[in-house]
Amino acid sequence: MKTVKISLLMAILISAGAFASPIVQFIAKNGIAPYYSGATFAINPLGTWTNLLTSSSGDIGSMSNGAWYDDGVSAQTELKMKVVALGGSGLRISSTGLGVLGGAGNYVDPGESLEFEFDSDVNLFQVYLNTGNDKSYILDYNGTTVTNANLNTFNFPAGEVLLAGSKLKIIGYDDGVDLSKFMVGGITVQAIPEPAALGMIAFGAGAILFVRRRLML
Repeated sequence: MKTVKISLLMAILISAGAFASPIVQFIAKNGIAPYYSGATFAINPLGTWTNLLTSSSGDIGSMSNGAWYDDGVSAQTELKMKVVALGGSGLRISSTGLGVLGGAGNYVDPGESLEFEFDSDVNLFQVYLNTGNDKSYILDYNGTTVTNANLNTFNFPAGEVLLAGSKLKIIGYDDGVDLSKFMVGGITVQAIPEPAALGMIAFGAGAILFVRRRLML
């Protein structure tokens, strides 16, 4: 019986590992390792991707404002991202981050914002800002509004999920001291497996347990 229990535990772990989604950082700042230490996959909207576990990498298409980012590796990352720039003349993509065209230096200025959306439910991990003169910003997600002043990094509460089609908004504002002036240097998320995939995990574990029991007879 003890052997069977151990086998079941191993089966569940192996099956779950096979369906674990990569932790993906959309990192828009060149030449710097991912800001989020748990990331396993890095995508640069300027046109490159890197598997941080295998060190493999390649070239992909660049991102455009308001369009699903079909990065060419979505089958591996299990998600796609869309970014909409509001309050300016479009989305700015550069080696220093994502910003809004127009205004001072094409940063995210007061009254401007970037809206992020994913084509699947995702676990939210972190937002990193590449700053100009000031890092005052507002995060709006899941009915929650968080105001941060002079903080480069925002780590989401553990277990925070953004549903497919919902939006994560990063908004520039005037904190009364300095005008916001920042670019989004990275955002880290992980696709949540579909119920069908979770069912396959349970099925795989059960199948392995069944085989193990047959061998013990």
